[in-house]
Amino acid sequence: MKTFACNGEWRGRRITASVLVLDQGIRVDLYGGDLPHIGAVSAVSCDKRLETILFPGHREAVLSESWATSLNRQTGMPVAVTAGIHYDGVTREDIEEIVKVTEEMRRQVMEKISLL
Repeated sequence: MKTFACNGEWRGRRITASVLVLDQGIRVDLYGGDLPHIGAVSAVSCDKRLETILFPGHREAVLSESWATSLNRQTGMPVAVTAGIHYDGVTREDIEEIVKVTEEMRRQVMEKISLL
């Protein structure tokens, strides 16, 4: 079992990906901003089946699904991702910037996992 974290930042507030790599699975908790929380949970099984729970009023499924499918594709292992990033008063353009930050974080996480 290995654990590590990868951090990003947008407008001076941290976004964290806390990663747990097990012998047969990966769990990622992706959270940050003004109000870290759980807004969506996505899991991908070994047979590539994706399941997502999106809590009412949240939009993090795009992040949790993207992370889960990418990590599953890279490793072939089951992956579970929780996501909850909230910034007050963001625009659509702001959300695009936040997604770019998390995409870079995901690249870094995938690189670290490949070295384990």
